[in-house]
Amino acid sequence: SRMNQLEEVVADTESFPSANAFFAAFQPQYKLKKLSTKQTAYALQMLRKNIALDRLCVSGIEKDEASHIAFAVALATNTHLLELDIGQFPLKSKAAKAFHSVLDSKNYTLEKFYFTGAHRCQSLDEINFFLKLNKYFDRKLLFDPEQHATQEEWVNVIVRAKDEVFVLFYYLSKNPSLLALAAKNSPPPYNTPSSNQSGQPASKKAKLS
Repeated sequence: SRMNQLEEVVADTESFPSANAFFAAFQPQYKLKKLSTKQTAYALQMLRKNIALDRLCVSGIEKDEASHIAFAVALATNTHLLELDIGQFPLKSKAAKAFHSVLDSKNYTLEKFYFTGAHRCQSLDEINFFLKLNKYFDRKLLFDPEQHATQEEWVNVIVRAKDEVFVLFYYLSKNPSLLALAAKNSPPPYNTPSSNQSGQPASKKAKLS
């Protein structure tokens, strides 16, 4: 079977010729099931090397929290993966915090993250928020130093997010100079001539003789 062939090849990971070849056996779903400890380690190694992989299902990884944390750490240097499915195993508090930390400050690419059985916590809510920013509001464009986002690109994203209060707050808190720019470009307030109670312009005072 393909899995048996994979086990033979992964037995010596140092001599494996290609990261893409490792995953090629599982196209088009890229599902890695019943992974041994060595295979899980190799999958993590490939993610850290940032191969051009769009989606990955690792439903067969070890069920312990350490494995989940290891995948979170691997995402810190991966800027290609859009979708990760870690299967039916509960995402515990420390693992949730690890994914939260990576998505908060290092990974601006991941758009979909599938897991089950996790208890509700603030980290999970914020993870979903970061995924939303990555998918719909160009966080990679704005935050990745290699992208060199312009002020115009920041403004374009802000305008697109005009109906998303939390998105606006998040981006403006990260780049408060946009508030100064908005104030600078705002038209001056319209000053109406002072008027009397009749609604007519007030007459000038008579010049004293």
